[in-house]
Amino acid sequence: MTLKMFPTIVQSLHLLEEASKAITTTIKQQFDEPWVTWGNRPQTQRNVFFERFRRKVSWRSNHEEKVKKNFHTKASHRLSEMFKKARSEGKKPNWMGDIVWNGLLEKWNMPLYRQKCETAKKNRTSDKDGCLHTRGSISVHEHAIRLSQELGRSVHVDEIFQQTHIRASTGQFVDERSRRTHEEFEAKFSQIRSETTSVGASACSPLDPADEERLRNQCWLDVAGGRYKGRVYGIGNVSAQDDCVDSYIQQTQASSSEQPMADDISNLHTRVSTHDDQLRQMNSQLQGFIGVIMQYLPPPAVAIAQQFFQSQNQPQTNVQPQQPQQP
Repeated sequence: MTLKMFPTIVQSLHLLEEASKAITTTIKQQFDEPWVTWGNRPQTQRNVFFERFRRKVSWRSNHEEKVKKNFHTKASHRLSEMFKKARSEGKKPNWMGDIVWNGLLEKWNMPLYRQKCETAKKNRTSDKDGCLHTRGSISVHEHAIRLSQELGRSVHVDEIFQQTHIRASTGQFVDERSRRTHEEFEAKFSQIRSETTSVGASACSPLDPADEERLRNQCWLDVAGGRYKGRVYGIGNVSAQDDCVDSYIQQTQASSSEQPMADDISNLHTRVSTHDDQLRQMNSQLQGFIGVIMQYLPPPAVAIAQQFFQSQNQPQTNVQPQQPQQP
């Protein structure tokens, strides 16, 4: 089934759950050599994966390069997650052949590879104090869409952060950085909102919702330390625009509103199709009943009945009444 990519969020292909599932399926169907990373595969082979992905997802032609770039980024990350799960479980995934699995085990056990993994682990831990979360393999964007649908309204960036950085079992933040960031955000946003309201026409007049949301997002960008390697703490990958947090929130809201609309359209198509089937069945039954009755009618009545049914089956034309002529 072809999935439609909405143009408002095409830059964030990696954030769509449906596209992510399509990428995972593509990897599983085509992974037939023991490459330890996505980047190790020749470009020509990576393009084969992309072409298979194209069969499952569609997009506008002017978004081709952005989609392709995001596909390879997401595929690289997803493959690493799949390998990590396989190593932690200590068994071959059911989508992988024995030869490929044994080849990977051999490469993973090489001293040079293990040294690289250890170095990368240390870099991730020290990189901006590390970054822990509770979302698992689900993207922040998908969490935001689900939360928006659950609440029945748009969600704020700090709400998304709490959703993905507070442990459900303890109600505590996952680490000191997340607790400190959220605390600093609340203090900064409260102060700026108060200052902005006080310099308005009236201290009692509420702040415009759109302006308040922009202030909220800017405060988050400030306390999160801005963009770092194309990412914002608590959000993940964002565009290179200055209003990246605003853009992210708009994309989330668009995604959460488009999904119910798509579901409604699908439901309407189903209802119409069911109605058409019922009409065809009723018409078939009626024709059979008429055929039985006609056998017992005298010839003149049969002719009259046939003329009547033929007139009923002819397309109707709307005839506009003539306007009376003026004397």
